[in-house]
Amino acid sequence: MPQLTENRHSYLVSSEILLGWKEAGRELNVEFDPVLEVHGLDPLLLDKPTGYLLHEQVTLCLQQIADRFNCGHFGFVVGKHQPAMQLGSVGQAMKASPTVKTALENGIKYQPLYSEGSKHDLVVEHDLACIRRWNTASYDFNTTQMRMLGIVMAFKIVKSLSGANWQPSLVCYSFSEPEKSHEMSRYFGCPILYDQEFDSLIFPAEDLARRVPTSDPQQLQIVLSRLAPILKQKHQHKEYLLQTENFIHQTMGTSRCTLESCAQILRANPRTLQRKLAMHDTTFKQLLLDIRMSSARQYLSESAIDLSALSELLGYQSLGAFSRAFKDVHGVPPTQWRIASGKSSFSRSSSNVQVL
Repeated sequence: MPQLTENRHSYLVSSEILLGWKEAGRELNVEFDPVLEVHGLDPLLLDKPTGYLLHEQVTLCLQQIADRFNCGHFGFVVGKHQPAMQLGSVGQAMKASPTVKTALENGIKYQPLYSEGSKHDLVVEHDLACIRRWNTASYDFNTTQMRMLGIVMAFKIVKSLSGANWQPSLVCYSFSEPEKSHEMSRYFGCPILYDQEFDSLIFPAEDLARRVPTSDPQQLQIVLSRLAPILKQKHQHKEYLLQTENFIHQTMGTSRCTLESCAQILRANPRTLQRKLAMHDTTFKQLLLDIRMSSARQYLSESAIDLSALSELLGYQSLGAFSRAFKDVHGVPPTQWRIASGKSSFSRSSSNVQVL
């Protein structure tokens, strides 16, 4: 990992952006591990991404793979193989939102908590809606592949929110038309315009009113109550304890919720962070447990969330692991705690929602 400094070229992105790269290499029959290593990217991250990477580092590597193997649509192929909605708590807020419009607004508002390297906005004019994307920093090299990938990611997010039958009206890219552009047009299910002002996704404005199938107002209220203060404090100077707590809240349930990843975000050495936390008589592990248990109590008492889904949301490997941890802290398993809290009588209709 290169030394991180607080400047416009130190924007971070979750290493989950590397998901789909290996599958893209197989589809295109290219072996790009040497290129990864040149850019300081461990090939093992393709299978198990952890922590954060420099947005500039990933963007340049993506572009150089495309250039080296003469694959002008590499970013598209990567995006095609990526899972949708790998956004941690931000993704949870989007999935729990009532409509596509609200989900996109929440995603755009809280995106800085997931990735610092790009920005989006939502523009509605007459009967069309437009999601526009651009890189936060201006780089001195070609960024076509990252921009290509970014729109595919946005497409998959909107599709997951709107339903499998959704498709855009038009895709616009600010770069020139690559080879095999017909594959991209077929994938999006609509025409693509190139050399446009913005990279964007255009679709009927009426689609914004679609109900999100996983909508859950109780879970949305809980997630937003935790994200809002984090976003407010993000650009303010904060001491390490509060920063670490905020980091855990926003990454809990993802592979990024580690001491090492937190240190990356804070531009600190892990040992330094450990020492700072020790000054408050705590550790990263203890803070993680405390926040997991606090979140568990809130979900158990204020929502009808399924226990298996709750254990996954909190980042436990299994329901058994969550139950044991909860019992160790509270003396009773989560089911019994929920009954004692008086919240076990949620109606079947109120709990019949798809789980995050």
